Amino acid sequence: MADVSECALVRCLCCPCECALNFFISLLLFICYASFIAWIMVISNDVKFQVYDAELTHFNLENNNTNLHYNLTLYLSIRNSKSSIGIHYDRFEANVYYMNQRLGAVPMPSFHQGNKNTTALKAVLEGQNLVLFDDEGRTKFDDDRKTGVLQNRREDEYWL
Repeated sequence: MADVSECALVRCLCCPCECALNFFISLLLFICYASFIAWIMVISNDVKFQVYDAELTHFNLENNNTNLHYNLTLYLSIRNSKSSIGIHYDRFEANVYYMNQRLGAVPMPSFHQGNKNTTALKAVLEGQNLVLFDDEGRTKFDDDRKTGVLQNRREDEYWL
């Protein structure tokens, strides 16, 4: 009795056009399937992260104006607008910056977000950090403290 692979080899040797045609049809189906999956991933709407509320309860310079003490609570929403794909957030964190100086970070819990879903999260960032301000930076800090509004210093970053 002949082995199955031997029969396929004999069939391919007898009819190389049929073998090549089967190969190219299989390749075409694979490329179409992969393109469809990629199209679904790309055409869907993006994930949107938004800070919808923030509470800054402590924001002072201490110890010769070099230690910035802060207590910031952020209320975040994450919207998965994709209609067919759920997202699993394995590792992500909320970072806080002030005048291009990183103050701290807090890890966020891992979770799975289904399609067409909005998830609300709360991040509490508190602590102290060494900051070095020049005269202009110190003036901006004092202005921010007086007005109670922390100004956005760069267009590509969000400040609270």
